[in-house]
Amino acid sequence: MLRASSSLISSTSLSRQYICNLDNRVQSRCAHLLPKQYSSLAQCVTACLANSSCIGVTRAAGSKCYVHDACALNVSNVACTKANNVTFYTSSVSCPNGGVWVTVGQKCQCSGGWVGDLCTRYTSSCAELVKYGYLTGHEHDVTFQVTNSSNPFKGKCNLISSTAQNTYILKTIGRLHSNCRTWSDHVKGFWDNSFDFWIGLESMRALNKAGLNHVRLDTCFVNGTYEIRGYKYFNFSIDGADKNYTFSFRSSSKLTNDSYGDCLGPVMGAQFSTWDMDNDEVDGQNCATAQEAGWWVKACNSTCNPMGSWSTRKMDGFNLQNGLYYEVIMYFVSP
Repeated sequence: MLRASSSLISSTSLSRQYICNLDNRVQSRCAHLLPKQYSSLAQCVTACLANSSCIGVTRAAGSKCYVHDACALNVSNVACTKANNVTFYTSSVSCPNGGVWVTVGQKCQCSGGWVGDLCTRYTSSCAELVKYGYLTGHEHDVTFQVTNSSNPFKGKCNLISSTAQNTYILKTIGRLHSNCRTWSDHVKGFWDNSFDFWIGLESMRALNKAGLNHVRLDTCFVNGTYEIRGYKYFNFSIDGADKNYTFSFRSSSKLTNDSYGDCLGPVMGAQFSTWDMDNDEVDGQNCATAQEAGWWVKACNSTCNPMGSWSTRKMDGFNLQNGLYYEVIMYFVSP
């Protein structure tokens, strides 16, 4: 059995399929007619193996040989009839970055947050993962690249359904130790593990500029049962470094009818502050240091800083015991 050393086709053990869009592939320059000396199927395959972007061959009427490039994956098929179908021979394509070639449909099934027909680029959004076949009902650790010119950054998606996805900004079970982090760390983001991370102010702004503008901030309590308390903020907008990442929103909505407090409303318009970048409105005192965590800060008596350590104080209005497990998550929701 011949093996390919430089081609996307892994061997000459070919599977046979039918396609009906050969003309479209040729017009899109994703399939190419070879000279007459490549008239046999073996000669066709040999030419394909010599082409690093070849994914398959077609031997059409008149002993014509066509080779198909990777971009042919983008050319949609049409319903076949006996009058217009053309035989297409292909083998397993070597999908990079952990992708697996799926013969039916002629595509790579990507994993690890990679997308594209050949799994060669980072995803630009959680919604794009759905487009490329990632399982809904699951969370996926990914690397985002929102635009071709932007810097990649690590993140996490919760694919609730094909139409609803959550894009995490912050997730913590109280062990981020944000007070050890510098201003630069908060701008760039930090990732302890899949349960404790902050994507960073610049990454948050990049996702916001890309069209994600509804934010939820939830606290999930586990005390025999799983309970969620939180707020949703509509038309959320975050400014850049020149304004120290102040934010605003048009309106908010509490998810439950209880005494759970609003974490972002009282600090709307405040600058982000850390122990080494004191941007609060209190003279002579660094509130981020006092709160042991970076956050948007106006005064040192703030009762909400999700990146801080666990508190053992009893929460008024809740039938909850000290020391219970909890998780704080902040995320963009689908438009």
